[in-house]
Amino acid sequence: MERMVEAMKTIRILALVLSWCLLISTLSACSLFGGAKLPATIGEDGKFIFRVIRASKATDGAEEFAKVLRNTMRSNFDCKVDIGKDGTSEYDEDAYEILIGDTNRPESLEAKTVLANSRANTAFDFIVKVIGKKVCIQVTNDEMMSIAGAWFSETFCDSIEDWELLTSDYEFIYSKKFDAVNNKIGGVDLGSFTVVKPL
Repeated sequence: MERMVEAMKTIRILALVLSWCLLISTLSACSLFGGAKLPATIGEDGKFIFRVIRASKATDGAEEFAKVLRNTMRSNFDCKVDIGKDGTSEYDEDAYEILIGDTNRPESLEAKTVLANSRANTAFDFIVKVIGKKVCIQVTNDEMMSIAGAWFSETFCDSIEDWELLTSDYEFIYSKKFDAVNNKIGGVDLGSFTVVKPL
């Protein structure tokens, strides 16, 4: 009986190791066959290659996230990170930028359009999309900016290695799930009601 228990433990450990190897090889394959990794270069001046950009009249959520992101990257990447507003820096298609919210860059509008077209109600959704040399973080409702910011920071900004998970074709849309079945009025399912309008 003890041998059987030991054998089962060994099989479980082996299965776990194989699962991790499969996951790592899958992620590597995605990088090889998908888009190229985004650069994580820190220049001789100690500055990270990407600059954080928000709109001149940024929402409170975008303004706060831009500052938190800069500080997170500066601390975790051990480098300087420039932050600016779209009105004070001229558009350059070849500049590496992290665009937060509704900047005047065409990539911000493109990302927001992709988000808006992803489904009918995107009020509680966000998108992270790489377009050219721009990483776009967009929402349709500013309340979602803090959630988008936290997710982006935790996913890509804990280390340089995490940043390298971003690829040139990266696109992630967070879509909040709603369970309409649980919506009730007086204990009666909302779907049981009929809407009656006057003529």
